[in-house]
Amino acid sequence: MKSILTLSILASNLFYGQYHVPDFDITKFINDGGISKEIYTKQKDKLELSERYYFDKNSKTIKVTLDKDMNNGTSLIGLDYILDNENRISEEKNYFKDNQLSEKFTQIIKYKYAKSSKQLSYFDSNNKVYLKIFFFYNDKDELVESIKISDDLVLHERTITYKLDKYEISESEKFTFPKYKTITKSKLDTNGFPIYIESKIDIYSTPKQYMPDSVLYYENEVDKMGNLSKKYSIYKKNKELIQKVVTQYSP
Repeated sequence: MKSILTLSILASNLFYGQYHVPDFDITKFINDGGISKEIYTKQKDKLELSERYYFDKNSKTIKVTLDKDMNNGTSLIGLDYILDNENRISEEKNYFKDNQLSEKFTQIIKYKYAKSSKQLSYFDSNNKVYLKIFFFYNDKDELVESIKISDDLVLHERTITYKLDKYEISESEKFTFPKYKTITKSKLDTNGFPIYIESKIDIYSTPKQYMPDSVLYYENEVDKMGNLSKKYSIYKKNKELIQKVVTQYSP
């Protein structure tokens, strides 16, 4: 039963959330003079290229190459991030491939910004919005809350984020099936990258189920611009390189 619920949670996240979230600040990348970024991730026993970002200055578009299995019979094979005049994402195009039918389709997400909030609108194949995600920020531009609402005004998920001592806490609750709650506790280094992540998930079922808690430790290295260049996983006394990022900047 637990495995079925876990798969349902994965499928739900794919449909009712962002399909791919880059683990770096897009606006900072462009403002720093970024041209391209290649991310190598540990797979089996070696680092392999998993994502490539290229900034096309003429179209103000960041083109992403990847091949990501979405666990629902499709693969995410590319993205376009179209930027506005402030180098923020204004539109996102996700390119998918149906692994069985070998057909391709596109998912469009449009961004709208306000003083202390951001709205993402998800469009279906008929160019109609079926989901909206709202992000709310404090006066320090720190994320404090997000909510997901479908076009029929059903609240799917709410997340609150706050600081406690030296940690950042994120509490997310899913209100539609499969219902669950996740709590993530993280600590960042001086460059803003995680060095400690603790997470737990409670599945609302009968009888109630709890997924095993997860605790991860990391060590990070940065390049001359303060962007991530290497990520190490720390387990007991072992240190393992799990990600390498090669960023090219304009002269």
